[in-house]
Amino acid sequence: MAEFILTGFGDEIDAALDVQMDVMEKLDIHYIETRGIDGKNIADYAPAEAKAVFARMQARGFGVSALGSPIGKIGIEDDFAPHFEKFKRAVEIAKKLHTTRIRMFSFYIPEGKNPEIYHDTVIERIQKMVDYGEANGVHCCHENEKGIYGDTLKRVEKL
Repeated sequence: MAEFILTGFGDEIDAALDVQMDVMEKLDIHYIETRGIDGKNIADYAPAEAKAVFARMQARGFGVSALGSPIGKIGIEDDFAPHFEKFKRAVEIAKKLHTTRIRMFSFYIPEGKNPEIYHDTVIERIQKMVDYGEANGVHCCHENEKGIYGDTLKRVEKL
């Protein structure tokens, strides 16, 4: 039988990691999909800070199922270079959290424009992140959201 991990975003409980763990523990859930930790997005932590967060979690018997990131939540016409640097840092943070997954998005499409005209750019950017992530032991997991390229089944299949 396949194993699965029961997990959830703790920051939807409270901003404070200790409160997140208190509630998750009562629910017998021992994995947290990190996003907001102590009022700050985990992708904005320095790798050393993320390591300290993981130590706190591990001391309470928690693991990290995935890093919930804002990666890909920029406009497709925005400069990708600084965003890719942020992605590379998110990969390092994921490693400090002992997780192999980063949740990410597929770029906002300008309102009123046909998303298909951005297909090649989206695929190129996603592929660059996937390649970098895989080379570093981290899998990119797409999260859909209204207004991004991958907000329909047809375009998710293309991704």
